[in-house]
Amino acid sequence: MLAMLKKEIKEIFRTYRWLLLPCVFIFLGLAQPLSYKLMPALLENANTPGITISITALPSPEQVLASVFGQYSQMGILMIILLVMGTVAQEKNSGVAAAVLVKPISRANYLGAKIVAYTLLTAVSFTLGMVATGYYTNILIGGFSVGSVVLGGLVYLVYLLVAVALTVLTSTVFNSQVAAGGSALLGLMALTLLPKLGVYTKEIFPGALVDQAIKIITVHSGEPLKAVLFNLMLILIMLCAAWYSLNKQEL
Repeated sequence: MLAMLKKEIKEIFRTYRWLLLPCVFIFLGLAQPLSYKLMPALLENANTPGITISITALPSPEQVLASVFGQYSQMGILMIILLVMGTVAQEKNSGVAAAVLVKPISRANYLGAKIVAYTLLTAVSFTLGMVATGYYTNILIGGFSVGSVVLGGLVYLVYLLVAVALTVLTSTVFNSQVAAGGSALLGLMALTLLPKLGVYTKEIFPGALVDQAIKIITVHSGEPLKAVLFNLMLILIMLCAAWYSLNKQEL
């Protein structure tokens, strides 16, 4: 598997994905404290005669940090899906997957290398984004509890990894990158909205991870363990399903 992992990492570097995803997360992370800091001045300059808009107080540093999850849940997730959706589908169409699997490489190792590579890319990109957000929030808005931000960030990272696992699954099931990406996006939207259906689902499905991460950062409390464990199990199920699907396919 180590040889396959090296191949995947080289591919990530060759296609500049190692640069693109971190840049997106860092940009989104920087945008939050900067926009909150500049908003009062922008609104003051935008005032027209007879209409006055003012902001009496800036949000707290914790609110600024938690608000970045909203950006990551949109543009960040979309970028992850775009980068991962072709990881298996494209290689199946181009014949690369068949050529690689002719060698003494198991399909589990082939798929596992991709999962590890994109998990590392996502984790590093998210970490860099949160470091950028925290650094500029501390400078522009004020200090905050680093421990709460780290814990909230770890909980939210599980949500991002659900997106990675789901996209790997759809990329394995479908031969079309567009179908894989669209299915992953719709599937994640459905999983995120499931908490709205009832009290029990509200506590465990992926959307609960976002809510718990925000709660940990803003009010320094929360009970994320149940949601984290459930979603780690969900990730494992999706990856097992991807392996099963790949085993059943003729390449």
